[in-house]
Amino acid sequence: MATVATVTGPALASQAASPGVNDGGVIAIPVPFKYTPNIGDGAVDSIVAVGSRMVIGGSFTTVTPTAGAGTGTAVTRNYLFAFDAASGALDTGFVPAVNGEVDSIVPTADGTAVYVGGKFTTAGGVSTQLAEFSLSTGQLVTTFAPSLNGAVKDMALVGTHLIVGGTFTKASAATHAGLVSLDATTGADDAYINIQLTGHHSYGKVAGAPFAPTGVTSLAVSPDKSRVIVDGNFTSAVDGVASYTRDQIANVVLGPTSVTVDPNWNTNAYTNACYGTAYDFYVRSIGWSPDGSYFVVAATGGYYGGSFQDCDSASRFDASATGPAVTPAWIDYTGTDSLYSVAVTSDAVYVGGHNRWLDNPYGQDNPKAGAVPRPGLAALDPANGIPLSWNPGRNPRGHGAEVVYATSAGIWVGSDTDWIGNYQYKHQKLAFFPLATGKPATADSTGDARTVLLAGAGGADSLTANSFDPATGIGSVAANQPTAGGGIAWSTTQGAFVLNGRIWYGSGSQLYYRTWDGANAFGPAQLVDPYNDPYWDPVVNGSGPKGTTYRGLATSFYAELPKVTGMFYANRSIYYTLTGSKNLFKRAFSPDTATSSVANQVTGGIVSPVEQTVVSGGSPVDLSNAGGMFVAGGSLWYATKADGKLHQVPWNGTTVTGPSTVDALASGNWAAPGVFVSTAAPPVAPAASFTASCPGAQCFFNASASTAPGSTIASYAWDFGDGSAAGTGVNPSHTYAASNTYQVTLTVTNAQGAVATSTQPVTVAVGASPAIAFVGSTSTNGGSVTESLTVPALAVAGNGLVLIATGVTGGPLMAPAGWTQIGSVSSGTTLTTTAWEKVATATDPGSTVVVGFGANVHGTVQLFAYSGTNTAAPVVAFAERATTGSATAYTTPTATVPGAGDVVISEWSAKSSAVTAWTAPSGQTVRVVANGSGTGRVNSLSSDGGPVSSGPAGGVTATVDQAAGAFAAWTIVLGA
Repeated sequence: MATVATVTGPALASQAASPGVNDGGVIAIPVPFKYTPNIGDGAVDSIVAVGSRMVIGGSFTTVTPTAGAGTGTAVTRNYLFAFDAASGALDTGFVPAVNGEVDSIVPTADGTAVYVGGKFTTAGGVSTQLAEFSLSTGQLVTTFAPSLNGAVKDMALVGTHLIVGGTFTKASAATHAGLVSLDATTGADDAYINIQLTGHHSYGKVAGAPFAPTGVTSLAVSPDKSRVIVDGNFTSAVDGVASYTRDQIANVVLGPTSVTVDPNWNTNAYTNACYGTAYDFYVRSIGWSPDGSYFVVAATGGYYGGSFQDCDSASRFDASATGPAVTPAWIDYTGTDSLYSVAVTSDAVYVGGHNRWLDNPYGQDNPKAGAVPRPGLAALDPANGIPLSWNPGRNPRGHGAEVVYATSAGIWVGSDTDWIGNYQYKHQKLAFFPLATGKPATADSTGDARTVLLAGAGGADSLTANSFDPATGIGSVAANQPTAGGGIAWSTTQGAFVLNGRIWYGSGSQLYYRTWDGANAFGPAQLVDPYNDPYWDPVVNGSGPKGTTYRGLATSFYAELPKVTGMFYANRSIYYTLTGSKNLFKRAFSPDTATSSVANQVTGGIVSPVEQTVVSGGSPVDLSNAGGMFVAGGSLWYATKADGKLHQVPWNGTTVTGPSTVDALASGNWAAPGVFVSTAAPPVAPAASFTASCPGAQCFFNASASTAPGSTIASYAWDFGDGSAAGTGVNPSHTYAASNTYQVTLTVTNAQGAVATSTQPVTVAVGASPAIAFVGSTSTNGGSVTESLTVPALAVAGNGLVLIATGVTGGPLMAPAGWTQIGSVSSGTTLTTTAWEKVATATDPGSTVVVGFGANVHGTVQLFAYSGTNTAAPVVAFAERATTGSATAYTTPTATVPGAGDVVISEWSAKSSAVTAWTAPSGQTVRVVANGSGTGRVNSLSSDGGPVSSGPAGGVTATVDQAAGAFAAWTIVLGA
C-alpha cells in the first residue's frame, strides 16, 4: 500500500486489514465487474465499504466514472473519494480535502463518517495526519481532533477505541511509539494502549540496509475483538509489564481496560534478514479468518541464503497456537516476488502483490519445481495454502496489488496498474470480482467405503467392485464381476483415489482425472497440468531475463508417479507410497480446477512441490510392499503385493497411530495398481408420510408426501390395523367393518432397499354422516388457447372435485376428459363461465387437467377438492350468473341447500384491465385468488363458509379495487 520512506530499495507497502468475510461457499468470479471507476494516476492504497458505498484512498488525483452521469469525464479527486458499489456512480457530495496520500480508512461506529489516516499533513485545512470526514457532506468533523507526530498506516475501531498504527512517536504529549488508542469521538489519547514498539529489523544490523521509520505497517483485530495482530518495523514490544522480543510481528491482547503483549505468543518466522540490503523490514499485511480460527500474513523480503525463509510469502498462523517459536500452519512462497495484501473469506485466502508465481519455494526470481503462474493476484486454499484455480491476473503488474479487500459481495483489488488479465479488462487502479455467480468452493467428498474398487487387478484394464464394511473389516473380492474401465489402461496406472465425483490417477509421469458416476459413466481423461496455462505461458512478465514469461514448472511429484505403489486422499493432501521405500509420503493438494479460456486445458488441481514424510523407516508400519490403499472408518487399509492380504492401520485423520494388523475378515486378493472407494454416496433412508380421510366406513389414504432423497420409492405397503389383508399403492382405500380407532402403518421401500415406516391412529365411524371438508385447491390464469392445472396432491379417491373456468369469449369452454358439466353462462360475447364436477379416482391426485378456451384469450381456471361429498355426484345444487356493466361489487346468485352440513362454494370473476385485488365477504374462507395479467385480464376469487344449514344460500358480495366492465359468479352446493 502506502510508500514508506527509504534511503534505497523498492517502495514498501502496507494495507488496512480486510475483515474476514463469509463468502457463502463460493469463490469469486475471475472476471471483473464492469462498472468500477477508473483512477487516472497514482495508486489505490486503502478500500472500505460503508453500506452500499465504497470509500477509496491512495495517492491519486483524478477519477473517471464508468457508469451513470458523467461517464468518461475525469474529475479531480485528491487522494480520497467515494462511489456507489452497485452502479459505479461517484458520490458528488463527498469531496474531502487532504493534501497527501491516504493509507487507511475506517468507518465510524454509526456509519455516518470515516476516519482517514496517511502521509498527508493537512485535512480540511487543519494540520493533521488523522482526520474524520462526514460521508454526507465531505466536511471535516472538527470535534475529532487527534494530535500525532507521524504518519498513520493502519487503524481499527474496537468499541469506543480507535486503535491507530503508524510511524509516530507521540500522541499529544504522551509517548506512543507506533501504536496508540484514541477516543473515537474526540481523538484524544484514551490511555487504553501503552505499548512502545522499538528497533529496526535490518538497519544497523545488515551492511547496506536501508533505513525505514520504526512503527506499525498494518494491524488486524480478531473477529471477537479479543486481540490485535500488529506488524511493521520493530524488534521489541514494551508494555507496562515487560519488554518482549517481537520481530516484525506481535500478538496484542485487548483487555477490558488496557492491553498487553501476549507473553505466550512469539514467532521466529520473520527474524531472518532476507534481502536486507533492500528492505529494513518486510511484513506487510494481515487478514483474519471470519471465524477467528487463524490469520494470514503477507510479506515481501526477497531471497535469503538458499534455504526456506518466510520471505515473499503468505503464511497462516492458527489462533490456538502458542509458545516462544510459533510456526506457520502453512507457507506459500512466490519465489522472491513481493506480496503486499491479503483478505480472508471462509473458503479462500486472496493475496495480491508483485508476484509472478506461487507455490514456488525453490525459485529465486524464476520458476522452480511446482511453480504455477499467478500474475499479481491469487487465491489460496485456507486448509493448506495451495493456490486455487482462481487466476484473473494483472499484467503489467506495476509495483503491485497494494490492497485486497473482501466484502460479502466480492473481492476488491487496489493497485497502481490499469489492467486485469493480460491487457484484457481495463480497470485503472481498482477492480471488483463478484461472489455472485462464482463457482462453489471445492468439497471433500471421498465416496462410500462400502464398495472398494480394484483397478487393474491381475493385469486387466478393468475395475472390480468389491463389498467392504469399514466398521468390521468384513470384505470380499468379487471373483468375476468386472465393471467397465472407461478405456483407462488400469494395469499400467500408478495409484488412484476418488474425490468429488472424479477418479484421479497417475499414468506415466502425468496426473489425470475423469468424472465418474460410480458405475459405468466415465468422462473424458483430463490432464492435470496447472504449470502449463495456455493463457499465461506466452506472456512476457517484464521481470528477470529478457523475454521471460509466466510459464510454471511441474512439481517433482510427477517424476515420482511411475514409482507410486499406493495413493489416497485425506486432509487436503495426497498420500502415497513409493517402490523400494518403507515410508508414507504426502503433499498438500487442491482439487479445485478450471479450464483455460485459451484452450481446453485444465488448470488447478495443484500438488505441492514440498514432499513430507508421514511414516519414516518402517515405523510403526512398513509400507515397502504396499499394493494399493485407501482410508475408511478411522483406519488406513492397504494391500500387500506379495500375498494380496488387506491390512488395517489406526489413522487419526493426518497420520497413522499404530502398527498394522492383517484383516482376517477380508477375503480374496486386494492388491492392485489402483485401490479406491466408490463415488456412490451411501443410500439415504426414505421418509414415510400419509394422510387419511374417513367420511364413513370407507377410508381413503394418500402417501404422496413420502420421499426418497437421492432415490425413488419402489413400493408402498399398508397395514390397515384391522387384521385385513395388506394394501399397496400410493392412494389405496379400505372399508372397515366396525367403528373404532385403528393404528394404520405405511411402509415405504426405496430402490436401494432402505425402508421407513409411519404409524397413525385413524378413527372410523361406520354409518355416520360424513362431514364435508376442504382438501385443497389449484388455479391458473393467463392468455392461451388452453389452460392446464393439476388435481391437488392431497386429494384421494372418493373426494369431490369441482372445476370452474371463466374466459373472455362468447364461445363454449371445452370440458376436460372425464368431467361432467354442471352449467355454463355468458354475458353476451364478453365473458363465459362454465363449471364441471367429478368424483376423484385413485389416479387423479397430481394429474393434469386441461380446459380449452376455443381461442387465445384471457381466462382463469380453479379446481377444488373436498372430502366427505356424495360419491355419486358431489354437486347437489348450483346457480350461476354473468352480466356486463361497470361496478366494483358483485353478488352471487341464490341456490337452495338440500341438507344440513352441506358446503357452499362462492365464486366471482371480473374482467378489467385495472383490477388487481379482491375483498371477500366476511365469514368466508378464501380458497383461491387467481389474478390475471395484461389488458382485458380476468381476476377470480373463490371462498366457502364451511357446513351450512338447509335452505337458501348465496347472495354474498365481493368487491374489487377498481371498476370492472363484466362479472360472473357461482353458488355451488356440495352435498354428502
